Amino acid sequence: MSCNIRWSMLFSHHPPSEHDHTLAIKNLRICARCLGICAGIVAVFLLRARINSINRFSLIIASSIFPFPAIADFLAHEIGHWRSSNIMRLATGTVFGLAIGICANLIIGGEIIKGIILVLWIVVLEFGVAFILKYANILDSFVDKYEKGVYKCSNYLEKD
Repeated sequence: MSCNIRWSMLFSHHPPSEHDHTLAIKNLRICARCLGICAGIVAVFLLRARINSINRFSLIIASSIFPFPAIADFLAHEIGHWRSSNIMRLATGTVFGLAIGICANLIIGGEIIKGIILVLWIVVLEFGVAFILKYANILDSFVDKYEKGVYKCSNYLEKD
């Protein structure tokens, strides 16, 4: 058997069976939620002057709750409560990206402790997502699906 890395998953990180979670730009597939996250981060830096004029406490509260729409959409889709769409992924990803951008903006602006605490909060939320997937007995199959998607394997009996 011969295996090659499926480099197309670098930007999509979705196996071909889940290309409906991606947006196609020419022949490149990009994860819809991650594209939204990038858009949110860019928006924070484009609006940095205005964001810096917002009360710090309000920014911290906002960036603490902004990840929840993306987390809720992701979990509800993966557990099977509803089928998400790329528009929903893009929108919730953008809001999540705003939170990440605010964290980075705080760190760059010298408020390192506040920024790091918010980053750690996001990490805790991500571990919470993994725990929920594990509790729902879908974490292993979820990880397996993605690991198998990274490699494109074939042998003389099978063609890919």
